[in-house]
Amino acid sequence: MYIKFQGLKLYYEVYGQGEPVCLLHGWGGNVNSLRPLFNHLINQHRVYAVDLPGFGRSSPPPASWGSYEYAYLMAQFFSQLEIKSIHLIAHSFGGRVAIMLCFYFPQLINKLVLVDSAGIKPRRGPRYYLKVYTAKSARRLFS
Repeated sequence: MYIKFQGLKLYYEVYGQGEPVCLLHGWGGNVNSLRPLFNHLINQHRVYAVDLPGFGRSSPPPASWGSYEYAYLMAQFFSQLEIKSIHLIAHSFGGRVAIMLCFYFPQLINKLVLVDSAGIKPRRGPRYYLKVYTAKSARRLFS
C-alpha cells in the first residue's frame, strides 16, 4: 500500500489483528528486512512494516533528512492511520528514528524494542575534541 505525505509516496504493508506494532528497518533495508518477525507477529497483532523514505518502494526525501524528519513523518503516518498508541520494534537506523519518536512524540509509543540500534550522537564541544586529539597525539608520540 502507499500513502502520501509532504509530496512523498510512503510504501507500507499491514496485516493481522490486535494491538498495533510497527517495524522500522535499518539503513539500506526495506519492509522485507524484518519479514520473519512480521510473519510471526501477525498472528497476534496488527503489524505495520514501512519502507522509510529513500528505501525500498518509498520515494526519496526532497533533501537530506536527519532522524527528526524521519520521526516526524512516522508520527504523521500514525496520525493519518488514526493510530493513537503503537508498539515499535526497530533495527539499526530504524532504532535511531524510534528513539526520536519516543523523545518528541512520547504519547504515540506504548512499548519500544531496539534491535542492534543506532543511537543518538551527543553534541560535543571543543573541549571534548581537544581531549581526544591530545590523547591520540600522545599515543602516537609515545608508542
